[in-house]
Amino acid sequence: MKEGFRHVEASTREQVSDREVAGYLGGSGNSEAKALLIASMIPSKKYSRSQLRDLLLTPQSKPGGREVWSIDISKVRDWCSDSLVPGGLIEEDKDGFQLTSVKANLAVALNGQLLAFSEEHPHIALMPFLGRASASSLSLETTIDGELKEAPPSPLTRYRLFKQLLSMPAPCSKIDVADAMIAEYPYQYRNNFLKTHVAALSSLGIIDSSMGENANTFTYQSEPREAQTIFRSPAALSMIEIMRSEPDKHWTMNMLHEVLRERGVVHQYFKTGLRQTDYIVNNLAREGYALKAFSPSEITVMGEQRKVLKSFVTIVDRLVSGDSDFIAEGKAKAAAIVSSPERFCRLLQKAEGRIADKTKTDPDKTKARAIAFLAANPNSTAVDVQEYLRDAHGQNLKIERVRMITTELCREKSIVVSEKGKVYRYSAAES
Repeated sequence: MKEGFRHVEASTREQVSDREVAGYLGGSGNSEAKALLIASMIPSKKYSRSQLRDLLLTPQSKPGGREVWSIDISKVRDWCSDSLVPGGLIEEDKDGFQLTSVKANLAVALNGQLLAFSEEHPHIALMPFLGRASASSLSLETTIDGELKEAPPSPLTRYRLFKQLLSMPAPCSKIDVADAMIAEYPYQYRNNFLKTHVAALSSLGIIDSSMGENANTFTYQSEPREAQTIFRSPAALSMIEIMRSEPDKHWTMNMLHEVLRERGVVHQYFKTGLRQTDYIVNNLAREGYALKAFSPSEITVMGEQRKVLKSFVTIVDRLVSGDSDFIAEGKAKAAAIVSSPERFCRLLQKAEGRIADKTKTDPDKTKARAIAFLAANPNSTAVDVQEYLRDAHGQNLKIERVRMITTELCREKSIVVSEKGKVYRYSAAES
């Protein structure tokens, strides 16, 4: 009976919905540890939390294995409550946990495919590659037609982003990529949603990104023949003089601000002075003294990067399309990995390395990462910095801690802050 069920599912199964893809990728596909756990579970068998933990500990003590991670029972509890149950991969009742019956074969198969993908690319760990997914982000509402009503978790967005990048010539404008995804999923994404994804993936070398964020530049333009209404403040006159001295130079607002600060013609406090500079330079552009240019950032995916993305997208495409061979191949890969303590422990160590990085990062390194992010992504918020540190470096910092870091960096004059619509936005100071 069971064999017959497997045959029917493998040969005639329907396509997988976006909501289900979010559950598969965000539930277990974004972590080697969770993928190994699902791949090790026997369908229809009930497990306690300690028995689930043993599935990951036992291979470490077998011949060929080695101790790489003494997993705490609380970690298994968190995986169940935050990922595996919300993602629909396992079910819980009074007797324990078991694989969700209707998803068991696909869940094991997908995780087998993703574990093999992780093995093929030793420099890539699944968590930073796909990003995190909270329990709430996996509990997605859908329309009557099955369309998602809200922003999906990071792993589904990354899959869509990778697919979009593969369909476009390189290099491509980040704006064009974002517009294409917003057009296809209008209720799920808003402007600027790609910022932290591009920054995280660029820092990992998965993609290359120039500038990382769109920026305005200003160049000197001949003064209008007729007098305009431009206010003749010392700061405005100094700015005209600065740009006139190097007429071919493209000045960012931060560059102009630093020069004006040195001359003492704008407020010395970063937030007030930067806001003042922004107001003046945009008025100069409106009245013809400066030419404002918009420089879009570009994303490039070439060579090995393209192979990596294509390999991953192919796996998920096969899951979605109902590929008849996907389950058999994936389950075979999962079984081979689970039965090899050496391979099992090597993959588990990848996941352990990401989690260990959260608590052992030097404060100075965290600051350096924040500065690098803001240099590539000016006018970012503290939440943007928080998401970048989490997705690119596995640092799960509270927003209060991130705000303390940005305050310290402002005090050290490593970054500057401006206020736009009662929201503080940060940029790296010009060197």
